[in-house]
Formats: sequence, structure tokens, C-alpha cells
Amino acid sequence: MQAPYNIIATTSFTVRQHLLGLTMAALMLLSGCASETAKTTDEPVVSSADTIRLTAAQQKNVSLEFGAAVQQTITTDLRVYGTVHVPPQYSHSIT
Repeated sequence: MQAPYNIIATTSFTVRQHLLGLTMAALMLLSGCASETAKTTDEPVVSSADTIRLTAAQQKNVSLEFGAAVQQTITTDLRVYGTVHVPPQYSHSIT
């Protein structure tokens, strides 16, 4: 009994190269077409000119951490020159 006919072994070298190239191209196309669907949130998007709302995933992505404001004494001199114009309700005194 004869062994099964092996088409790859009997073809020329350039034909094998073309078959290999076509196979690799087909695999890349198939793997490139696989996409993950993005998860949608049910949160309503409210935008304002002075407000930005981030989801928990967005905060984690940009490594944002929020904490409470604390009063600290600065141990080194801080010399600042210049003028900042703000409305009276935002005016503060730093000594």
C-alpha cells in the first residue's frame, strides 16, 4: 500500500513559499479581524464647560488618586513674585 500523496513535498520550492506566504497572510487577517466589544455604561453623560466626570476605569487608567485637603507647614522658604487677578470670592491671603 502506498503512502498518501503529499502535495507539499512534491511541489517546487517557490510554490511552497507562496503557499506559506498565503497561509500566513490569511492567519494575520483572521486574527486581526477579531475585536473585543467595548463595555458600555448605563451612566448618563452630563457635560459642562467647567466639569469633567471620569468613570472608575478612566481614573485607574490615568492613575488619579483623590484625597482630603490637609494643612501642612512648608519647611523651606517659598518666594513668589507676580500678580494673580481673581474675583473677590476667591481671594486668599498667604503669609
